[in-house]
Amino acid sequence: MSRPWIVSSLRAVQLLAPPSRWVVTLRDRSAVVVWADSVEGLSGPDDSRDYRFENLMDIAPERQPDFEVEGRTPSDPRRVLVTVAVFPRAAVLDVRSS
Repeated sequence: MSRPWIVSSLRAVQLLAPPSRWVVTLRDRSAVVVWADSVEGLSGPDDSRDYRFENLMDIAPERQPDFEVEGRTPSDPRRVLVTVAVFPRAAVLDVRSS
């Protein structure tokens, strides 16, 4: 599927919470900044999930196929949880909110 330019996609979305700035340090010591309001994979030393960064957004249903929607709220078809970045656990040295 062809994805539209991010700029045209952003006109159809609304973030529902201000995202936090996360710095992901990879094993090669390079760093990636991710803006997200939630992250999976930080539940402690026994958490073996990949790091998945997500934002809660309002997106028109017809535009939702343009995004990686991970979840929906039953009460509002526009409100969805969108994945903005995923890092394999083995590739990550550290994740910090800044």
